[in-house]
Amino acid sequence: MQKFGCTILFLLLFQLGINAQNTAYYTVLVGTFLDAKAQDFENLRKLGFLYTTQLDGNLTQVFIGGYSKEASAKEVASNVRKVGYTSASVQQRLIEEGRNTTVIQLGIRRTDKEIKWEEFYEAGDLFVILNDNQVKIVTGLYPSIDAAKKDLSRVRGLGFDDAFVKKVNDIFLHRVSSFEAGGLKRPLFDLVIEDDPKKQDRTTRRDEVPNSYSDVTAKSPVRNNPTPPTTQKGIPASYGTESVLPNIRTKVKRRSALELQKVLKAQGTYTSSLDGYYGKGTTAAYEKVLQQNRDLQKYMLLSQHLNNYGVSESQGDLQNIVNNLIDDPTAPNRLERYSTPVANAYKAYLLFTTLGSSNEVNDLMNRAIRAAFEGKKLENQPPFNYRATYAYEDLEQLILHIHYIHSAPETGIAAPCWLFQVHPKETARAYASYSSNASENFQLQACDEFMYWPEIRMAYTIAADLNPNKKIDQSEVAAAAADRTAIFLAPDALDSKDKKAAESWNRKIWDGLNSWASRDAMHERLVTSFKVAYFQSQVRLEDYYMDKGFKSAEAEDLALATLKTIVGPHMKRFD
Repeated sequence: MQKFGCTILFLLLFQLGINAQNTAYYTVLVGTFLDAKAQDFENLRKLGFLYTTQLDGNLTQVFIGGYSKEASAKEVASNVRKVGYTSASVQQRLIEEGRNTTVIQLGIRRTDKEIKWEEFYEAGDLFVILNDNQVKIVTGLYPSIDAAKKDLSRVRGLGFDDAFVKKVNDIFLHRVSSFEAGGLKRPLFDLVIEDDPKKQDRTTRRDEVPNSYSDVTAKSPVRNNPTPPTTQKGIPASYGTESVLPNIRTKVKRRSALELQKVLKAQGTYTSSLDGYYGKGTTAAYEKVLQQNRDLQKYMLLSQHLNNYGVSESQGDLQNIVNNLIDDPTAPNRLERYSTPVANAYKAYLLFTTLGSSNEVNDLMNRAIRAAFEGKKLENQPPFNYRATYAYEDLEQLILHIHYIHSAPETGIAAPCWLFQVHPKETARAYASYSSNASENFQLQACDEFMYWPEIRMAYTIAADLNPNKKIDQSEVAAAAADRTAIFLAPDALDSKDKKAAESWNRKIWDGLNSWASRDAMHERLVTSFKVAYFQSQVRLEDYYMDKGFKSAEAEDLALATLKTIVGPHMKRFD
């Protein structure tokens, strides 16, 4: 009778464990990729646990985390989009979509701590159960509770003293491959529990695992967090990663720090000498003014609720397809509906990166080039022979010619950020080769990280408030964003013409703003807030460019030119 009671209690605990699972489970789809290597997504691991599923056609979906609350998943998805995976979305899984299976739980780890997977490999096939910031590591799958219980002693003998048998709905299970283990490969050994197959109670059955948990087999080297360029003055190494504010140098004397000190001193938060060095006193004064100035507090709050941080949304279906070509699994099929030069160029790109060079790639690209340039009014002769027939044996030439197609008259489609992210070396060389013959028709999608910096968001928000015309020309905003991207990707310092233009613009807006501020106390308060945000942003931008290898004077020019693209569209009344 006692044994029967223990059995009832054991089964009751199992049932309670199953019922305790939520009826819904949320996860974040990062995107769909042709090749999902663990090292390509290192910048996301701080946000949660990464896992993959395999689709038809050698496509791999990358997911992050498992969450019991939809709000938690939405927050993570928002952070993933900020990192650069703009198609990240929340997906809901329901328990009725899965089935119960039996596993042995080996241990629990946190998602924000490194997991030493080699400690678990000897246990057998590994899976994880994700629950917010926890990772439950289990082995299985077992055909029955009895089979798992018989194998439990072996598992505990490996050092997993607290291991126990449990049932779990397989929608919560994700197989651990080298991707999930951060690139760590499993040791090459076969696990044999008993020499006699008749005595082998534990059975790891592949057919017990849903297809979505199969190992990743991808094909083409499309990368999403590439190795940074070897030169400092190239595509910034921070591109495509989570925005990290550059540290401010304390031993660089600069006008931006001096101007900031002046306004902080007028606000009563800075008490040291006006020396132009951004030291501890300036840091403390800036933080203090943010806490004390109500106008700044208001704009800090408003800046957090901007939908697009001043970056114009892409216009048109084809532009959206191009922008999300490697993240959105529907984009390649949608691209087939178009036969424009840009569409054919990206069809050729997909074929080349999937299958390599071919006559079909050559045909698509040559047709795209001829259609882009022939019969069009050309203000300047293109830097290549668009009437020639090309064979595309390497990706660099194909990407260079994609640049040319984007610059053709009447194209109207901006080059996407991911092209710079996925192929940094090829695109950097193409950009350097192309920039000397750049056409005014050439546009870039806004690729920079600046619009996510707190001080820049605040400066933009105040600038928008200074603009009496609330319906700003979105084409102007888009053009400014493209200019900012060109500066962001700039391989060289500004030339003398652009340098003078940036300095002239900066001087004119401050002459206008100071004059406007002198007429009314409310105007003065608004301009004071703008000064704090503007000069703090300028300091930070200067350090960003100095981090890329530019001299302080060059960094100052680049920072001013960048600020013009951010607040300039709202400053027309003052320049």
